[in-house]
Amino acid sequence: MNRKFISILLVSFLFLSISPGWGYMNYTLENGVPRIPSNSIIEVKYDGENVWIGTGEGLAKSSDDGETWVKYDSSNGLNATSVSAAVAAPGLVWVTTSGYEIADGDLIPIGEGLNKGIISPDTVVWSSHNPEQATWYGKITYDLALLDTVIYAACFYGGLIRSTDGGATFENIFPDSAAEYDYVNDIYQDENNRFFSVMIDTLSPDTVIVYGGTAEGINKFIYHTSMAEPDTVYHYYRGDTLTQIDVQLPGNFVVALGVQNFKGQKILWAGCRPALAGGAYAIAKSADGGASWMNIFPDQECWNFSFQQDSIIWAATGDGLHRSFDLGANWETFTYMRDTENPNVFLEGNSFYSVEVVGDTVWAGGSDGLVKTTDGGVTWRVYRAYIPIGDPRAGESYAYPVPFSTKRGDGIVRVHYKPESNTNVTIKIYDFALDLVKTVVSGKPVSVGVEYDDDFWDGKNGEGDVVANGVYFYNIDMDDGTQLWGKIVLLK
Repeated sequence: MNRKFISILLVSFLFLSISPGWGYMNYTLENGVPRIPSNSIIEVKYDGENVWIGTGEGLAKSSDDGETWVKYDSSNGLNATSVSAAVAAPGLVWVTTSGYEIADGDLIPIGEGLNKGIISPDTVVWSSHNPEQATWYGKITYDLALLDTVIYAACFYGGLIRSTDGGATFENIFPDSAAEYDYVNDIYQDENNRFFSVMIDTLSPDTVIVYGGTAEGINKFIYHTSMAEPDTVYHYYRGDTLTQIDVQLPGNFVVALGVQNFKGQKILWAGCRPALAGGAYAIAKSADGGASWMNIFPDQECWNFSFQQDSIIWAATGDGLHRSFDLGANWETFTYMRDTENPNVFLEGNSFYSVEVVGDTVWAGGSDGLVKTTDGGVTWRVYRAYIPIGDPRAGESYAYPVPFSTKRGDGIVRVHYKPESNTNVTIKIYDFALDLVKTVVSGKPVSVGVEYDDDFWDGKNGEGDVVANGVYFYNIDMDDGTQLWGKIVLLK
């Protein structure tokens, strides 16, 4: 499960309180493995010492700058395996998980609750927390935020919730009485109580501001005197009759939020999508606390923001990883990253879901792996999940992911192999009748003993047309006489 699931939600359908007896699980950190657990990266977070990634196959932590990874899933700490959100701070990590059921042909998302990890050099002590707002059909947690030890969670159907006692209890923060009525009476139709993003702003002295992005704009909760109840709540949305249309949010469905401190000026950033009041995909910014907005980067499906040296904006979008040095007036786009240490490993695609800046290091993850740059994008490290040849599960070659879709993620299937001699390789795709569909690689020089992961098929034939759903076969033909065959399943 990852942020792509929000798109599925749009198509499918726009007292489990934790008890004092929840169990704690203590796990010693074993030696890590060199590969990440999954190529579907939903979150990248930094706790001051460790990099954490949330994936479709669990949570992973690296304490050596990405060289090795320790995985946590339902077998060793988490209440489920698929991560939907994560947040980290020194000594503390929170993770939310989710699943789904298929009913009458529809994919029904299910929230599996939250997990809190207390980090020490040798162990992570996990506790599972299942507030009813985040544990049920449709009650998925899509974003988390931390204010010291107070945890905030943005939940679809469940609303915006927080815990001030380490997860023992959770309470709703309602934007208005209509949202409260909608939730208390199990109606779940108020778009302004369907939260997808949450951000905490502490840049102003003696003031804490909590921003929550919903399917109907942004709610701004201002706390001046205490954190018990907000002193003021503002609602910014497209369609507000009291605000001129040209300064409203470009789209009400707000799935990403960020706050930038630029030379003493506070700038808010929002990733917008069209919703009930119309609108469009866009990156928007506000320099007046959310009262007015500029459509700064149209036609962008933005999922996450991070800021470097206060003046550089990074945005993870469905159209690549973007960077701006001038507050969004101009953008540089990264969609192709090849590992400078291992040229056979690369990431080529548009779907990025998370970006995290740590000093001069930029981490970004998406549907096809994790990347890191320490020099502003001149060179890259690429981290991908794969089964090495020699593992009993791998055989002599394989294709992944299977099945694959031309409409999900980056729309490609990779062919993984390891030649036993220096040779040339030709890779062809055949249909079920063994008619040639496309030659993917022709006469490519390869080296003995190297794991090749950079040859892929995009689901198109030689004429550039996407082929029909079904079973296909790949053939790896080497000059030394080696012939390797494997199966591919295409499901659009």
